[in-house]
Order: sequence, then structure tokens, then C-alpha cells
Amino acid sequence: MRNTFLRGNTLMPWRMYAGMSEGDLRAIYRYLRTLRPVHNVVPRG
Repeated sequence: MRNTFLRGNTLMPWRMYAGMSEGDLRAIYRYLRTLRPVHNVVPRG
């Protein structure tokens, strides 16, 4: 994964979001605010 990160690729599509309009970003934000939280316990190890 380190080599992938160094090439500019990440797990999140940052470049795609960078090209979105302010209105599109606001719409995504509003949609995400309607979702109920997920309670997830991550086991250690």
C-alpha cells in the first residue's frame, strides 16, 4: 500500500471530489446527514 500512496493513489478518490461543484458537495453532505450512525466495534489485533 505504501507504494500506491507514493504514486498519488489513495483509498479515497480525492481527485474526483476536487472536481465536483460546490452544489454537488453540499448535496452529498446533506444526504450523508440523513443516514443513521452505524455502531461498529472493531476488534483489536
